[in-house]
Amino acid sequence: PLSEATCARLSPVLARMHLGAYGAETAGDEAGPSFFEREVAPLLEAVSRDLLEKLPPAYAGAVAARVAAYVTYAYVSHVALLRPLGEAGRLGVTRDLADLELALEQLLGRSAGGGALPDLLGGAPYAELRAVRPMLYWTGLADDPDAAPEDVARRLAGEDWARAVRPSTVLHHLFSYGPRLLSSPHRASEEADVGRFVRSFL
Repeated sequence: PLSEATCARLSPVLARMHLGAYGAETAGDEAGPSFFEREVAPLLEAVSRDLLEKLPPAYAGAVAARVAAYVTYAYVSHVALLRPLGEAGRLGVTRDLADLELALEQLLGRSAGGGALPDLLGGAPYAELRAVRPMLYWTGLADDPDAAPEDVARRLAGEDWARAVRPSTVLHHLFSYGPRLLSSPHRASEEADVGRFVRSFL
């Protein structure tokens, strides 16, 4: 229950990235803090300081592992739904993913028994976290927008990153190549609705 409550508290914060956090006008602004630095890092620090440090070591490690796995999958799911995502936005996401990885390693490292990020759930969350970066720069559809669906599927199947991410993540990312008239899967821009949609895949 404690792990679930903590993840529920984090969920609406992660959903705020859909409010223009990686838009062209903000992602390239290196003078101010990034979305992760501004919204997510302080909350992870609070979880470590105000929660994990007060729990028995074994229980703290279990909670830290659950929170780290949830944040990894939820962050990636939200990133896959970002639309539109220009070059500046992709750069901003890539930087924040690197910061997220470091922060989660620190979260786990402060809790005895928390393990290492690459070891969580057999390594699947960590593999997806690493794979989403080349996914954002995949140009398979842009290079040949008239390709038949079966050709696109074959190209995707041949990508190393595609084998490391959940099918839902790939599907959501493909929507970013569609025309504006094609609604995104969550069908709404409100952060609460996006958050509920993402949680349904976790």
